[in-house]
Formats: sequence, structure tokens, C-alpha cells
Amino acid sequence: VLPCLGIHPVQGIPPEEQCSVTLKDLDAALPLIELYKDRLLAIGEVGLDFTPRFASTDEQKQEQRQVLTKQIQLAKRLDLPLNVHSRSAGRPTINLLKEQGTFLGHFMLLKIHVFFSSLSLVLPYLLIMCVSLRTQSRMGTVMEVLLKVL
Repeated sequence: VLPCLGIHPVQGIPPEEQCSVTLKDLDAALPLIELYKDRLLAIGEVGLDFTPRFASTDEQKQEQRQVLTKQIQLAKRLDLPLNVHSRSAGRPTINLLKEQGTFLGHFMLLKIHVFFSSLSLVLPYLLIMCVSLRTQSRMGTVMEVLLKVL
């Protein structure tokens, strides 16, 4: 069993103490991630969680974006996949991953953990995951599976 290490967008235990992640939280975790980088399966679970009880201000959402961006860059540098969480932030998550070049063949996502209210929000995840595959034959196979599922 290999671990994943990363900073989740929601911090705190017990639930009543949960809050949005900060850059300070990431800074505290980076030495541990660096220490175990050769033993990691992936960086994660990382992502965006814009649920109002965790991220009610634009500043909190922006800081979550900054934390995710730094973890995407870390995963690229370590050549590790990401384990991505997204709740109430589907489009912002996809947009940030695109901006960071996550789907341009540098690495593939290991897992995307999402909460969606409609199929229209799910489709960009499915299509981007297909685009991240490197060969046309694999993409055709994945598209066949997706069409059967949808």
C-alpha cells in the first residue's frame, strides 16, 4: 500500500472546527511531503471546496486556488499524479487544472472526487480525462465506455 500526501481544501477535526485551507497549512505540510516523496503514489487529496460553510468569501476561495496551484506544481515537479477533490467548485476546478496544464500529457489524474448537481457539470471532467490519454486507440476505447455509461 502506497500513500498519497497533500493538503485537502477543508481543514480541521472535529466537523464544527472545519475551515478553508490556507497557504500556512500547505507550508506546514511541504517538509513532510518532500521527506516521503519517493514513497508516494500521488499528491492528494487536493482541490477546491467552495461549500459556503468552508469558503464563504472571495479571499478564502482565492487562497484555496493558490494552495491547489502550488500542489499541482509540486506534483509536476515530483512527476506524481493528483488525487483531486471538488465540491461546489466544478467549473473553477476544471479551469484551474486546465490553466496549470494538468491535462497536457504531463501527468494523468489518479482520481477526481467530485460532487455534482447535474450531468452538464460532469461532462468536462469526463472529456478532459479522455483528452489526457496519449493515444488515439485508448481515447476511442474510453469514449466507447463513456457513451455506454451516459
